[in-house]
Amino acid sequence: MAQFRKFVANPLKKLCVPLRFPACGKPQKRLHHPTLREGEAPTAFKNATNLCSSVPSWFFKFMATQMTNYYKDFLIRSWEERDRLFASEIIHSVLSEYGLGWEANGADRDVLEVEECYLATGGEFWVIEHQNKLVGTGAYYPIQRGENAVEIRKMYLLPNVRGLGLGKYLLQQLEISIASRGFQEIWIETASILTEAVKLYESNGYEPGTGVETTRCDRVYLKKLGVRS
Repeated sequence: MAQFRKFVANPLKKLCVPLRFPACGKPQKRLHHPTLREGEAPTAFKNATNLCSSVPSWFFKFMATQMTNYYKDFLIRSWEERDRLFASEIIHSVLSEYGLGWEANGADRDVLEVEECYLATGGEFWVIEHQNKLVGTGAYYPIQRGENAVEIRKMYLLPNVRGLGLGKYLLQQLEISIASRGFQEIWIETASILTEAVKLYESNGYEPGTGVETTRCDRVYLKKLGVRS
């Protein structure tokens, strides 16, 4: 775990913008925007127009659509940069629990580069807090399969918060947010060994599909929005 922390604890130091629609899991060339150093606010204020023009448009959209919701005493909120390490540890822990591997340069690259893989593409990444500690994650981003579709990803809960209805509520809230943005299809990939996840998806209107793209997964599900489960 110490080695994992050392690997993840080097977050992006600059604001990164993909040059094209990112295929998360593959390295992408980036443009870097300079960040302000401490004490530079007055100078930056005088050049506010130039500064704003250098900030990617997704940043303003992200700031305007911050997620804050509650389920019982759990806080569901939008991901922040300070969550990078803790969210990664949750996912790493759950994968290990089921004997699945963490793929920093593959299926889990998106957790380390949330800005590029989610915020810049019109997706969202949420975290779940309980007593000021992160206990779960859930996310989605647009994909180039199906019809006007997104993929729900990184739905993970620590063992001590399972069985409380939190997973079902999180899935429902993700669906509401996805539908509000005009998407028509939701795809989900998972592994058969994640029995709780399989049961959750199948009991909420997700139909088995074909075309698994993630190495550690052996199931893919599809739900068309507007169709009753």
